[in-house]
Amino acid sequence: MGALLQVDGLKIEFRRDGSVSRAVNQVNLKVDEGRSLGIVGESGSGKSVTVKAAMRLLPKYAKILQGSISFSGVEVQKLHEGAMRLIRGRDMGMVFQDPHAYLNPTKTIGAQMVEPMLFHRLSGKQDAKQRAIELLG
Repeated sequence: MGALLQVDGLKIEFRRDGSVSRAVNQVNLKVDEGRSLGIVGESGSGKSVTVKAAMRLLPKYAKILQGSISFSGVEVQKLHEGAMRLIRGRDMGMVFQDPHAYLNPTKTIGAQMVEPMLFHRLSGKQDAKQRAIELLG
């Protein structure tokens, strides 16, 4: 199995209101197919910024200064947005560190799991419900 996600020498800075701050400095990581990665660190250490860069979800004030990010051997920054949209949610995902900001208390967990499967057309409604039950099991 080869590298599914590879990040080499990633440097990102934020440019806002005339100030510049380094958000990520020389990050290198590799995730092989069939593996998961958990990134742990202090608040503000660049965990979310690194993953958002891999998913091409950085805010407009963020700038990648150097480094490469490849997914399945393809440079992420060179993909057009349509191709990236197909990858996000279907092949690549992120579990955010603050579940209160991303889980809706008015919906069941199962319903929230089914929603992206339907959105990304990974399965029909019944199959998605069954898959959610399996995952929760």
